[in-house]
Amino acid sequence: MPTQLDITIQHNPGTPIPGAEINRINAWALGHGGKQIRVRCGPPEASSGAKRYYWGFVLGPIIAAVRAIGNDGYTKELLHEEAKEAFLDPVFVLGPDGKERKVYTSKNLDKLQYMRFTDSIKNLEWVKRLGVYFETVDEYQDRTQSRFKSWGIE
Repeated sequence: MPTQLDITIQHNPGTPIPGAEINRINAWALGHGGKQIRVRCGPPEASSGAKRYYWGFVLGPIIAAVRAIGNDGYTKELLHEEAKEAFLDPVFVLGPDGKERKVYTSKNLDKLQYMRFTDSIKNLEWVKRLGVYFETVDEYQDRTQSRFKSWGIE
């Protein structure tokens, strides 16, 4: 049984939370008395599908192209770290020693920010020179849907 309900809604500041969402929150709370409820108002977060697309269909082809020219040591993780530093603003956090550290993270990007981050990597000059082909999101969805259908999954 879940111990926390996460609800994300798009919400305009200064307007009330829609009644249907309040009813959903209340219904959950009645069934799970004493549990934590978190309501997040803001832009939609990047989906897990967007993240899979990024790791598999953006970083994957780039790394394959880099390895094809002989650089076997370059990894998706290394490219991801370099991209975060190049394209994202730093976040300052306290380390275990109590000192402030600068980190770069893509975890809190909303849908639009994540898409821009992904596009920035695709448009790097050295990536363009490699001639990397990136499957579009529509091509990816068409291909994966047809794969699921061939497995008998609708």
